[in-house]
Parts: sequence; C-alpha cells; structure tokens
Amino acid sequence: MAVCSQLQLGLPCRALRLLDEWLVVVLAHGSAFDRGRVLLLLAKCRVAAATATAATPSAATPGRDSKSAEKRAVIEEVVATLERARKLFEKVEAVGRVKDVLYLQVSQPVLPILKNEPDNHELRTPSPCENV
Repeated sequence: MAVCSQLQLGLPCRALRLLDEWLVVVLAHGSAFDRGRVLLLLAKCRVAAATATAATPSAATPGRDSKSAEKRAVIEEVVATLERARKLFEKVEAVGRVKDVLYLQVSQPVLPILKNEPDNHELRTPSPCENV
C-alpha cells in the first residue's frame, strides 16, 4: 500500500493526503476488517504527523497555547480512532490486529506528547530530584 510506504519514508503528511483520498470509500464499503485496518493506519499517520511537528524546533511564539490545543485535539482524535479500530478488530476476532492497536496505544509517542504538555502534571513521571 502506498500509504505505508510514505509513512515508512518519513512523509506522514503525504501519507495522510493519500489516505484521505480513499478513507471514505473504505469506511463506506469495506468490511469490518478493512475499516479497522484503515483506521489503524490513519492513527499511525496522525501520530507520525504530530510527532513530526512536535520535533521541529520552534522559538517561543505567542501562539504556543493554540499549538498545544491543536496537538491535544489531534491526540484525542487518535485515541478515539484507535478505540474504533480496536472494536472493529474485536468484532471480527482479529486478535493480532487488536494487539497492534494496543501496542500503538501504549508504546507509541501518544503519551509522551501528552506528558510534555505543561498542564498535564498527572501524566508526568516524577523525577528523583523532585522529592528532595
């Protein structure tokens, strides 16, 4: 699939554009397994795009709060998309794909992006120096 290739090449925005062309068709006419696969791929692309924009160096700009809010909105969409994909894979008993979704939910940069937000103190792991 061309979207996977673009994602592996480190071009998440191009992968999202390719995916957007076929997303509606697959969601409308695809099987539950195909819909789950496309939703999983969509989540991967959005996480990659969010981390790519988070990794770009930026100076302290006055629009930082708006960027933070946009990033949070993208992450909330990714979490919802992954949950939809997991339900579809459970529906067709695709255990391997459910594991893929769970792995992405736990180990991919979704939580670190949230942890770096200044207002998410409950998600941050305390450093050993904070207790001293």
